Amino acid sequence: MGNNYYVVSSDLRYRTDGLNITGGINLSTYEGNHFGEILWVKTFREGYDYKAFNDEDRWYRNASHKKEVTGFLRTEWTPVQGLTAYADLQLRHISLNMAGHDSDYYEMGNPMAYDKKWNFFNPRAGVTYRWNYYSKAYASIALGHREPGRSDIKENIKGDLSPISPEKMLDFEAGYEFTSSKFSFGANIYLMEYWDMLLETGKLSSSGYAIKDNVPRSWRRGVELTGAWTPAPWVRFDANATLSTNKIDDYTSYVEVWDPDFPGETFAINYGRTTMLLSPSTVGMMQVALSPWKLSGRGSLKSTTFTLNGKWVGKQYIDSSERKEMEIPGYFVANLSLGHEFNVWKGVLGLTGYVNNLFSNLYYAYGWRWEGYTKSDGELSTGVGVYPQPPVNFMLKLSYRF
Repeated sequence: MGNNYYVVSSDLRYRTDGLNITGGINLSTYEGNHFGEILWVKTFREGYDYKAFNDEDRWYRNASHKKEVTGFLRTEWTPVQGLTAYADLQLRHISLNMAGHDSDYYEMGNPMAYDKKWNFFNPRAGVTYRWNYYSKAYASIALGHREPGRSDIKENIKGDLSPISPEKMLDFEAGYEFTSSKFSFGANIYLMEYWDMLLETGKLSSSGYAIKDNVPRSWRRGVELTGAWTPAPWVRFDANATLSTNKIDDYTSYVEVWDPDFPGETFAINYGRTTMLLSPSTVGMMQVALSPWKLSGRGSLKSTTFTLNGKWVGKQYIDSSERKEMEIPGYFVANLSLGHEFNVWKGVLGLTGYVNNLFSNLYYAYGWRWEGYTKSDGELSTGVGVYPQPPVNFMLKLSYRF
């Protein structure tokens, strides 16, 4: 790849008592040139001439040019002590042009041709109220849009599929935080409502890339909890948890048809309302950090810290069909570390040792699946592969701060 990225940014600020206004315009252009050269190959497939569709003896060459103009205006207002309201308005204009050949497109002699412009309006507003030194509450609402990425567009073109659309999300959040010298607690409720979210549907490109498609309606809704307790200067407890529901309202998977009489066809399977892939509904962590010689130790011994933490990840799925055979079981992993710092060379030398997966639990955190449908007998064949995680393992970290 040969990429060039140029940015010009600006902002203008106005401040008075209780009012802060910031605005500006950002300009950017991104030039991405993608090319591949065959350095050596023993035998080409009979009749295949990669030079027939390109120049400079290159296997493929394509280029993307993305230009963006963004204008923003942000206002913060504090009408009374402890109360702050804000509004953030953003306008984005994006232009994306793609042209040229990709590797497996040469054999068909087809160039990629894509020229698209988008205009997005992304507003956001919120309010925060702090009624004393320890406590604050907040709420916000935001609307955001995101254009498809280059790889997703490219594979969509090569697969001769329906054009994909930008994603849209409406996000509402509200929460409370308490902070004191020894104890802190926070709770945040979020509702993320998606339209045209881009998710993998089971389709694969000829090179094995997971093709994404728009899901008309989906959401992530949940609560995040955090807490910390420092009963003494030499010990600290931390914990967090997320409880959520992550749903697709109406999910359809596309499976390759294996019959030789139907080349390139896919078979659609509708699963209705399902859970999004790789989206556990429960995640949690607890940690204790001990610095036993922080108060009584001499020299660098005060920096010695033992840390033990455990993380729980609940059940999730390899794909979005929510089938039992696609399930990744929940797992727990504990880690232990020991850190120490030395004052050397007018700086600080840090040495930390890690013992990961302390109890050597056997688990996997990700996987893949293949599926094929045979029209002649109406049979759906499915296979699942997983990526096992390592048992107990060790790592050493060395750092120098000056």
